[in-house]
Amino acid sequence: MSAFAPVPSLEALMAAVDSVKAGADAYVTNLFLDPAKAREWIARGDLACLGTGGCALFLRKDRWFRHLHFCAADEAALAGSLGHLEGEGLLTLDLLGRADRVEEMSRWFQAAGFRTYSRLTRLARIQAKGAPPPPAPPAETEPAVAADVDALLRNLEASFDPLKEHLPSREDLDLAVAAGRVRVVRGGAGIAGFLYSDTLGASSTLRYWLVGPGHRDQGIGARLIRDYFHRSPAVTRFLLWVLDSNADAIAKYGHYGYAPDGLVDRVMIREVQP
Repeated sequence: MSAFAPVPSLEALMAAVDSVKAGADAYVTNLFLDPAKAREWIARGDLACLGTGGCALFLRKDRWFRHLHFCAADEAALAGSLGHLEGEGLLTLDLLGRADRVEEMSRWFQAAGFRTYSRLTRLARIQAKGAPPPPAPPAETEPAVAADVDALLRNLEASFDPLKEHLPSREDLDLAVAAGRVRVVRGGAGIAGFLYSDTLGASSTLRYWLVGPGHRDQGIGARLIRDYFHRSPAVTRFLLWVLDSNADAIAKYGHYGYAPDGLVDRVMIREVQP
């Protein structure tokens, strides 16, 4: 039986984190909380926690696997807690930071049976404050609607590996579409392409930018991203994550002014133990 218990509330989650932080001399974590998102995980029963004294481990359900999040007073406390993951099935975790620090942290998890699965780099596009936004594309996009959610999810799951890139759940997409964060270009009887972004103040993250296989080389991707920039006049920092192995995508983003900002994400997995 798992020693992990469901997290009952955001307050309980914060209390677990705060108890580890208190008096920590070398605090380490990969849990960077978005309170609204954490509430959604908790409400769905997706988040479980185990406190081990000096460390809190969190497992979050996602399709057929779980994400591991942690916060620890120091490396020793973290290393001492990882034995509690025995029997917990397929796990994945993200280690974010500067490349040298991420390399150091990855060794802690290699000793516990994790291996590197993919590497991502964060790209940034800086827009001068007060600068006029780029002009609108000749043909505008339109907001996705609730009836599009199933098709959007199918396209994402057919195009991306959820172990490498955090794919939204059906509930996540419902909320994003309702909030107007997904723009689409329609083609034929379906969606030719779409762009999903999250904007908070002067910062905006491009989550997914996808054109269907039968609609490429028609300028649809350019229309989507130019429309995105045009609709973000108050944004001064545009961000996204891209797989290091995807040279074509990196070059494409570079064409639109994105460049590495020094932050990397190493995705590690731990298969089911025999």
